[in-house]
Amino acid sequence: MQAAKLVQDNFEFRGQILKTRQTILLGKLLEMLLLFSEIHESVQRCKREAADLQHKRYADDQFSQFTVKLRNHPLMCYQGHRNWPPPRGTLKHAIRNKHIPQQMCFGS
Repeated sequence: MQAAKLVQDNFEFRGQILKTRQTILLGKLLEMLLLFSEIHESVQRCKREAADLQHKRYADDQFSQFTVKLRNHPLMCYQGHRNWPPPRGTLKHAIRNKHIPQQMCFGS
């Protein structure tokens, strides 16, 4: 009789441990589900904002009045001579000049 009671107590103890572990795992699963939901909402919001930004960037008529083609830009001319388009070849490498000559004028 004593052995049967010990076995039953052992089963009850193991059952309680199993329930505790299940509760912990269920809690962690719910936390992960909430985190996934937040991440999903954040991704959807970023997609909407990116689509809005792309629409504003390329479809805004007010912005297009301030754009200028590179060949028409005032700085693409030196001493009255246009330097665009290049006479031959393709620009593949450019370096920045550290010293700007005094006779160079960037105004119009």
